[in-house]
Amino acid sequence: MKKYKFPIFALLALICLTFTACFIEIDLPPPRGPWGTPPFSTPAPITGRALGYGGLVSITFELVDGYITSVVLDLTSESRAEAARVQANLPGIIESSNSFDFAVNVISRATITTTAVRNAGRQAMIDNVPGVTAADFSN
Repeated sequence: MKKYKFPIFALLALICLTFTACFIEIDLPPPRGPWGTPPFSTPAPITGRALGYGGLVSITFELVDGYITSVVLDLTSESRAEAARVQANLPGIIESSNSFDFAVNVISRATITTTAVRNAGRQAMIDNVPGVTAADFSN
């Protein structure tokens, strides 16, 4: 019979880390109230662009009674893996929080792409929504 010299505490630590990683939650900002006074609605979709990891990324969205809806991302310049993770998660985060104030590391291994989407959305809001300035964003 072959004996293995693998300490039991190392095995237990590995199991604990595995289970802990499964229960980590994303810390999202509380939902923001409506944009604009009175709440603003866009007559057409708003589009913003910013430089991502592989090139320009684009975000298109609408404001309906001051709330961000219909978020569509164009991440064709980004690598497939990062773009897929961002595309699957970020539109829902933006719509549920009604903001572009999410942490840039909200999606693992896509920090540059996430930052570009956040910056594109913020700039689009500043350029297209009356009364919105850079001071309206927290970080």
